[in-house]
Amino acid sequence: MLPCMTPKLSDAAREYDVWRDMQGFAKATRRNDQSALRHLIRSAGDIRVNDCDHNILTQALHKMGETCSASSVNMHHASLSAFFRWCRIQKYIAPDEDPLMGIRYKKVGKRDRRRIPAHQFPGLLDAAKTPRERMIIALGLYLFLRSSEAVSLRLRDVDLQSGTIGVTIYKTGDYDVMPISSELDKELRRWLLHYQEQAGELHPDWFLVPAKKSVGFQEFALNPTARISRPEDIVKETLRRFGWEDTYWQGMHALRASGARAWFDELDANTVDGALRIVQTHLHHSSVTMTERYLGLTVDRAKRDRLLKGEAMFPSLQASNVTPINRTA
Repeated sequence: MLPCMTPKLSDAAREYDVWRDMQGFAKATRRNDQSALRHLIRSAGDIRVNDCDHNILTQALHKMGETCSASSVNMHHASLSAFFRWCRIQKYIAPDEDPLMGIRYKKVGKRDRRRIPAHQFPGLLDAAKTPRERMIIALGLYLFLRSSEAVSLRLRDVDLQSGTIGVTIYKTGDYDVMPISSELDKELRRWLLHYQEQAGELHPDWFLVPAKKSVGFQEFALNPTARISRPEDIVKETLRRFGWEDTYWQGMHALRASGARAWFDELDANTVDGALRIVQTHLHHSSVTMTERYLGLTVDRAKRDRLLKGEAMFPSLQASNVTPINRTA
């Protein structure tokens, strides 16, 4: 038997977030949950949980589709599905009740990411407005970092002597001591010299690439103890300076995908065994399939292209010295 008065959506959302936190769900997952619930409340109003029915959820997901991509709507759909499962456990709705029943996930079409080819990496770096912006671009291109990973790096994470940099992967909760390539080493040394010139003796707890603070009219200085809040703005501005006109959907993922695809192509061209798995490890993906989608390829297609492009499909026929004799009637 359900209670006469179940909580409003806003109250249930707060209770759900506390429960998910206690269960150990990542902050990013909980943010996605709360975003989906805010969308639902904006669409349906702050109604009681047991008043949410099929029509209300259908309309809410439809409204989400007006401002969100199909994949984002599907992510909200999955978040709401988990929320209503929890509501059934809490007995806020009947055990056999599911307001999402029969609502299908949206079909997501394939979308080719726009990528920067490797030979344009130096030009993109040179397009950065300041050394600080250049370092952010380098972390995306050469380390394939997500925004949260790049802005969280501290000076203590960098060990140029051993050629490693420690990165917290918030999506998985891992800490990976990653190798520093010669390209990234050059950028790091250039940046650290500038950082010291601007801020004095460097402290291990300072952010590797910090935020900035206003020190006068249109003048800014580095703020070593503050984290950059919107790294995507740096990427967008640099891409515009580089010559891209449409940068609305671009951010660190544009750099991450460009660097990863360029490295895969380099490894694959040099017939390195397990090229895709190597890139998968660097991207911190849970599966090769995820990496294939991210890079916009399949290994089979890559192998096909490498084997056939400009080459004979049937070299054995070309090598044959036997001249066929036409059979007469």
